[in-house]
Amino acid sequence: MIIRYRIFIISFAFLILSTNIPASDCIEKFPEEWLLEVEKLDENSDNIEIMYTIYCSYNNYLRTFQFSPQNTMSIEMLDKIKKKSEPWREKAFELLPKYLDHPDEYVRCMAAAALGFYRWPESFDYMTKCPEEYVNIVLFAVLGDERAVPYFLERYNKYKITSELKEPDIMDYDFKRAQCISILYHFASPELLPFVEEAEKDPDNDFCLHLLEMFRERIYKLYPETKPLENE
Repeated sequence: MIIRYRIFIISFAFLILSTNIPASDCIEKFPEEWLLEVEKLDENSDNIEIMYTIYCSYNNYLRTFQFSPQNTMSIEMLDKIKKKSEPWREKAFELLPKYLDHPDEYVRCMAAAALGFYRWPESFDYMTKCPEEYVNIVLFAVLGDERAVPYFLERYNKYKITSELKEPDIMDYDFKRAQCISILYHFASPELLPFVEEAEKDPDNDFCLHLLEMFRERIYKLYPETKPLENE
């Protein structure tokens, strides 16, 4: 279990780095300052500059979540992100949507991700058109679009363990299922209790059991009537 966990951390770090944009380079300015830099982009700006500027307009506030699914489940941190982005939403809605039609897929997806961060109502459709690795999964929780529930239930099932998988794939699938659980957690409802119960019965789901326990307890907390009586 420990070995598997260490490999998950390594694979997740690789997933972050696959954006090819060094997150540390964004810290020279606050995200809202980077957002204002978007306004200075023009026809002479190349794709790298556009991607970098848009990426930095939101990424620093997500760095807390970039290490484990359990961090992603933090309601407090999610509330802080929403509070930070609130004053800049109107500006983001003014500057970013035009990049959703950019010929470069990466630019389009960076714009979709940034708009998800600023909670643009139409972001979900654009974010789900992007390759999974292009959009930080936390943004679906930030956006709060209820369509994330069927989307991540389907995505969870996509990564179920089968006997044909090799060990490296199993580790990757485990982590991706954990990510799905961490997002569904933010949409906790009695309707998701059967999903939690079924997932807990999965013999290949040991990596996710703690997350599922947290998920179950959140449902019980929000909907006390769903919690079984002690003598049941």
